Amino acid sequence: LWLNEGFATYYAWRWLEHLQGDEYAAGRQRSRRRSALYNKHPMAPRGLSDMTRDSDNASVYVRGASVLFGLEKMLGRDMFDKAIRLYTDRHQFRLVETADLRRAFEDVSGQHLGWYFDAYVHSAAFFSTETKWSWDDGQLLVTFTSEEGPEIHAVVPVEIGLASGSVMRQRAHLKGGVAHVSAALEQAPLWVAIDPDAEAIINWDQEQTTEAWIAQLKGSPSHAARWDALDHLTDDDAAVEAVSALWNDENAHDALRSKAATTLGKIGS
Repeated sequence: LWLNEGFATYYAWRWLEHLQGDEYAAGRQRSRRRSALYNKHPMAPRGLSDMTRDSDNASVYVRGASVLFGLEKMLGRDMFDKAIRLYTDRHQFRLVETADLRRAFEDVSGQHLGWYFDAYVHSAAFFSTETKWSWDDGQLLVTFTSEEGPEIHAVVPVEIGLASGSVMRQRAHLKGGVAHVSAALEQAPLWVAIDPDAEAIINWDQEQTTEAWIAQLKGSPSHAARWDALDHLTDDDAAVEAVSALWNDENAHDALRSKAATTLGKIGS
């Protein structure tokens, strides 16, 4: 079922991205990911599925679209589209199952993707992860602390805002328990954005200073990371100033300005 409805929801999002812009689409993706986390049932379980549960709608539509979005971000849009063309050409007028889609992605990318489909399609054992970072003596350390659970894997991008004004990216490999990402940096980073494109179906509890959230809001090239910063800013004079500046910026996208207004309302400024 998700191979129909997840695709319908994903491609509706692609059209909205084209129609309304990247900033608007990033906000919609973050909302969709939150909805995907509410459902605790696998989309394509290894055994029989009881599809009479009301919550399965969120699973096949919203989580299905999020799985496709994650594949697109992980592999790149060109490779993603090439894999979808192979999948549809190879299986037109035939019944399909999840393994057919996975093989198409693996054939095009040359990567083993069983871990991804096991985590997000055949299972519903999502991570709940706390993240924090520190910089000391030229070394950045990002720490992920996850609930111990089933043996599933997740690969998560980490965006690091450098003092020079540039941005670097790394990927964290999570398997439950504690994981780390480290980087040698002469100066402390301005911010560290976890999953800056909202591609991983994971519950995040991220910790960084108000100063870092403001720097992420102002400097991140990733639209979803800027939305995340707005969600984390609270009653602080510097935060109010930064959010107000975005709300008053007529060159900013209307979606971000609307989110800034919502954030000011939440702060109660």
